[in-house]
Formats: sequence, structure tokens, C-alpha cells
Amino acid sequence: MPTIMPNTPLYSLIFVNYGSARYLAEAIQSIQHTEDLSRSELIVVNNDPNEYSVIHALSRIFGFIVIESGQNGGFGKGANLGAAAAQGHIIGFINPDILWTGRSLDSILSLLSDQTIGVAGISLVDSNGQQESFSFGDELTFSRLIKNNLFPIASRKNTSETITTDWVSGGALFMRKDDFSNIGGFDERFFLYFEDMDLCKRMRAFGKSIRLSFKTSITHRGGKSHPSHASQKRYFFESQETYMRKYRPKKEIFALRLLRLLRYGF
Repeated sequence: MPTIMPNTPLYSLIFVNYGSARYLAEAIQSIQHTEDLSRSELIVVNNDPNEYSVIHALSRIFGFIVIESGQNGGFGKGANLGAAAAQGHIIGFINPDILWTGRSLDSILSLLSDQTIGVAGISLVDSNGQQESFSFGDELTFSRLIKNNLFPIASRKNTSETITTDWVSGGALFMRKDDFSNIGGFDERFFLYFEDMDLCKRMRAFGKSIRLSFKTSITHRGGKSHPSHASQKRYFFESQETYMRKYRPKKEIFALRLLRLLRYGF
């Protein structure tokens, strides 16, 4: 771990907000009550012009930096704006609809002190304390995609303190800022969903591994910025197809579209 100058933050914790201001306040409060943030900066990228006033009011209360994107350009674009402004050695992307339930930053620092690790994640659980579905996992293959559509399987449970995995959720994803820059940040073609899987895939291609810590967990309330379940599904499938176009053959995309049409009608 390189020497960090006294006035330079070690961590930059980045939130991308859209329609989540009421949850963001609770998320930041939970972190401030749990962690020592003396070496951290908090950055909120506001993608929701309708929440301009409330976000700036919250910034005066909680002391976070606000970056106004002026529009909802998606998670990846907002996250890249936050990373560009970040001063910390380690940048963390955290969903606004989480509740921090334990000291987790020390575990992240410990993992990222190993230069062979490129991305570190924290276990996400639902409001009942159960491991959140699809919060980490293996590389997407067509056979796995078919199984997940026909017989949905939640993320595998693990009792180890940390595991190596192919990807972790962008709901609590940490990495060195230098590594983030070296792989080009998030691909902004993903409006929402699969940008985390894509980032982790490119990090693995860069020669570094992905690790997930189970030493602590974060409660993720999930999907709070979506106006409806139908819109959430559409964003998911659009990004899924973007990922497939980027990495998989065309015949698999056609098969995926047919499967989606038969099951969901679009």
C-alpha cells in the first residue's frame, strides 16, 4: 500500500443518486455511525434534477461532496463522474439504499493491500439477513443464462471469510483508483445492471482477481429508485443484451431474445 499524504483521503465513498434521497440519508448516517471516516470523503453524484434541493440540503447536514450530472445518464456514467472527482487511494461504489451494519472498511483495506486483487466486494444481504440473489457469481455463459431464466438460482452461500469470484455487485464494490483508471472505468453503454460484471471481467483480463468478504455484511433494500418492477426488468434485459453483444456470439443473443419473448412477452 503506497504512502498516503496526511491531507489525502484513503477512501472515497461514491453514491449515485436517482430518486433515492430519502434512503441516501439513512445510508450515510449508518456509515457515519459505524465507521471511522476521518480518512474518508463521501461523494454523491446526483442524477436526479428533481432532487437537487434535498440532496444539497443533506450535503450540509452530512458533509458530503455533491456532483450534479444534470441528467440521468445511468449508473456507470454517474459512477465515472464520481471517480474522476475522487481524491482517495481506494474508491468504493455504494448503493444509496443500503444500511451499513458493521465495520467493513478495514476488511476492504486488508484485501486491497494485496496487489494481485483488483476488486473487493462486501457481502450484501436482504432485510431478513439472507444472502442477496445475484450479488456475486461466476462468469456469464449461455448455459448459465438459460438456467437462471428457467430455474433462478441465488448467489451461492459460503461460510469462508473471503472467496474468489468472477464478479461482485456494484452495490458495494471497492478498488484502487489507479486500477479503475487503468481499465477505463465503467462502460457507460450499460445504463443500469451488468456494468459491475463487465468491470470485473475487464479487471480479470488485466490480470487481477476479484474477492468478496463475508467478514461483515451490508443490508441492501434493493430497487428503491425504480418506479415499477416492469421498468426494472426492462433495464435489466437491455443491459444483459449489451453484455451479450460485447462478449458472446450473435446466435446466443437471438436465442436469448426468443426466450425472453416466450417468458416475459417482450
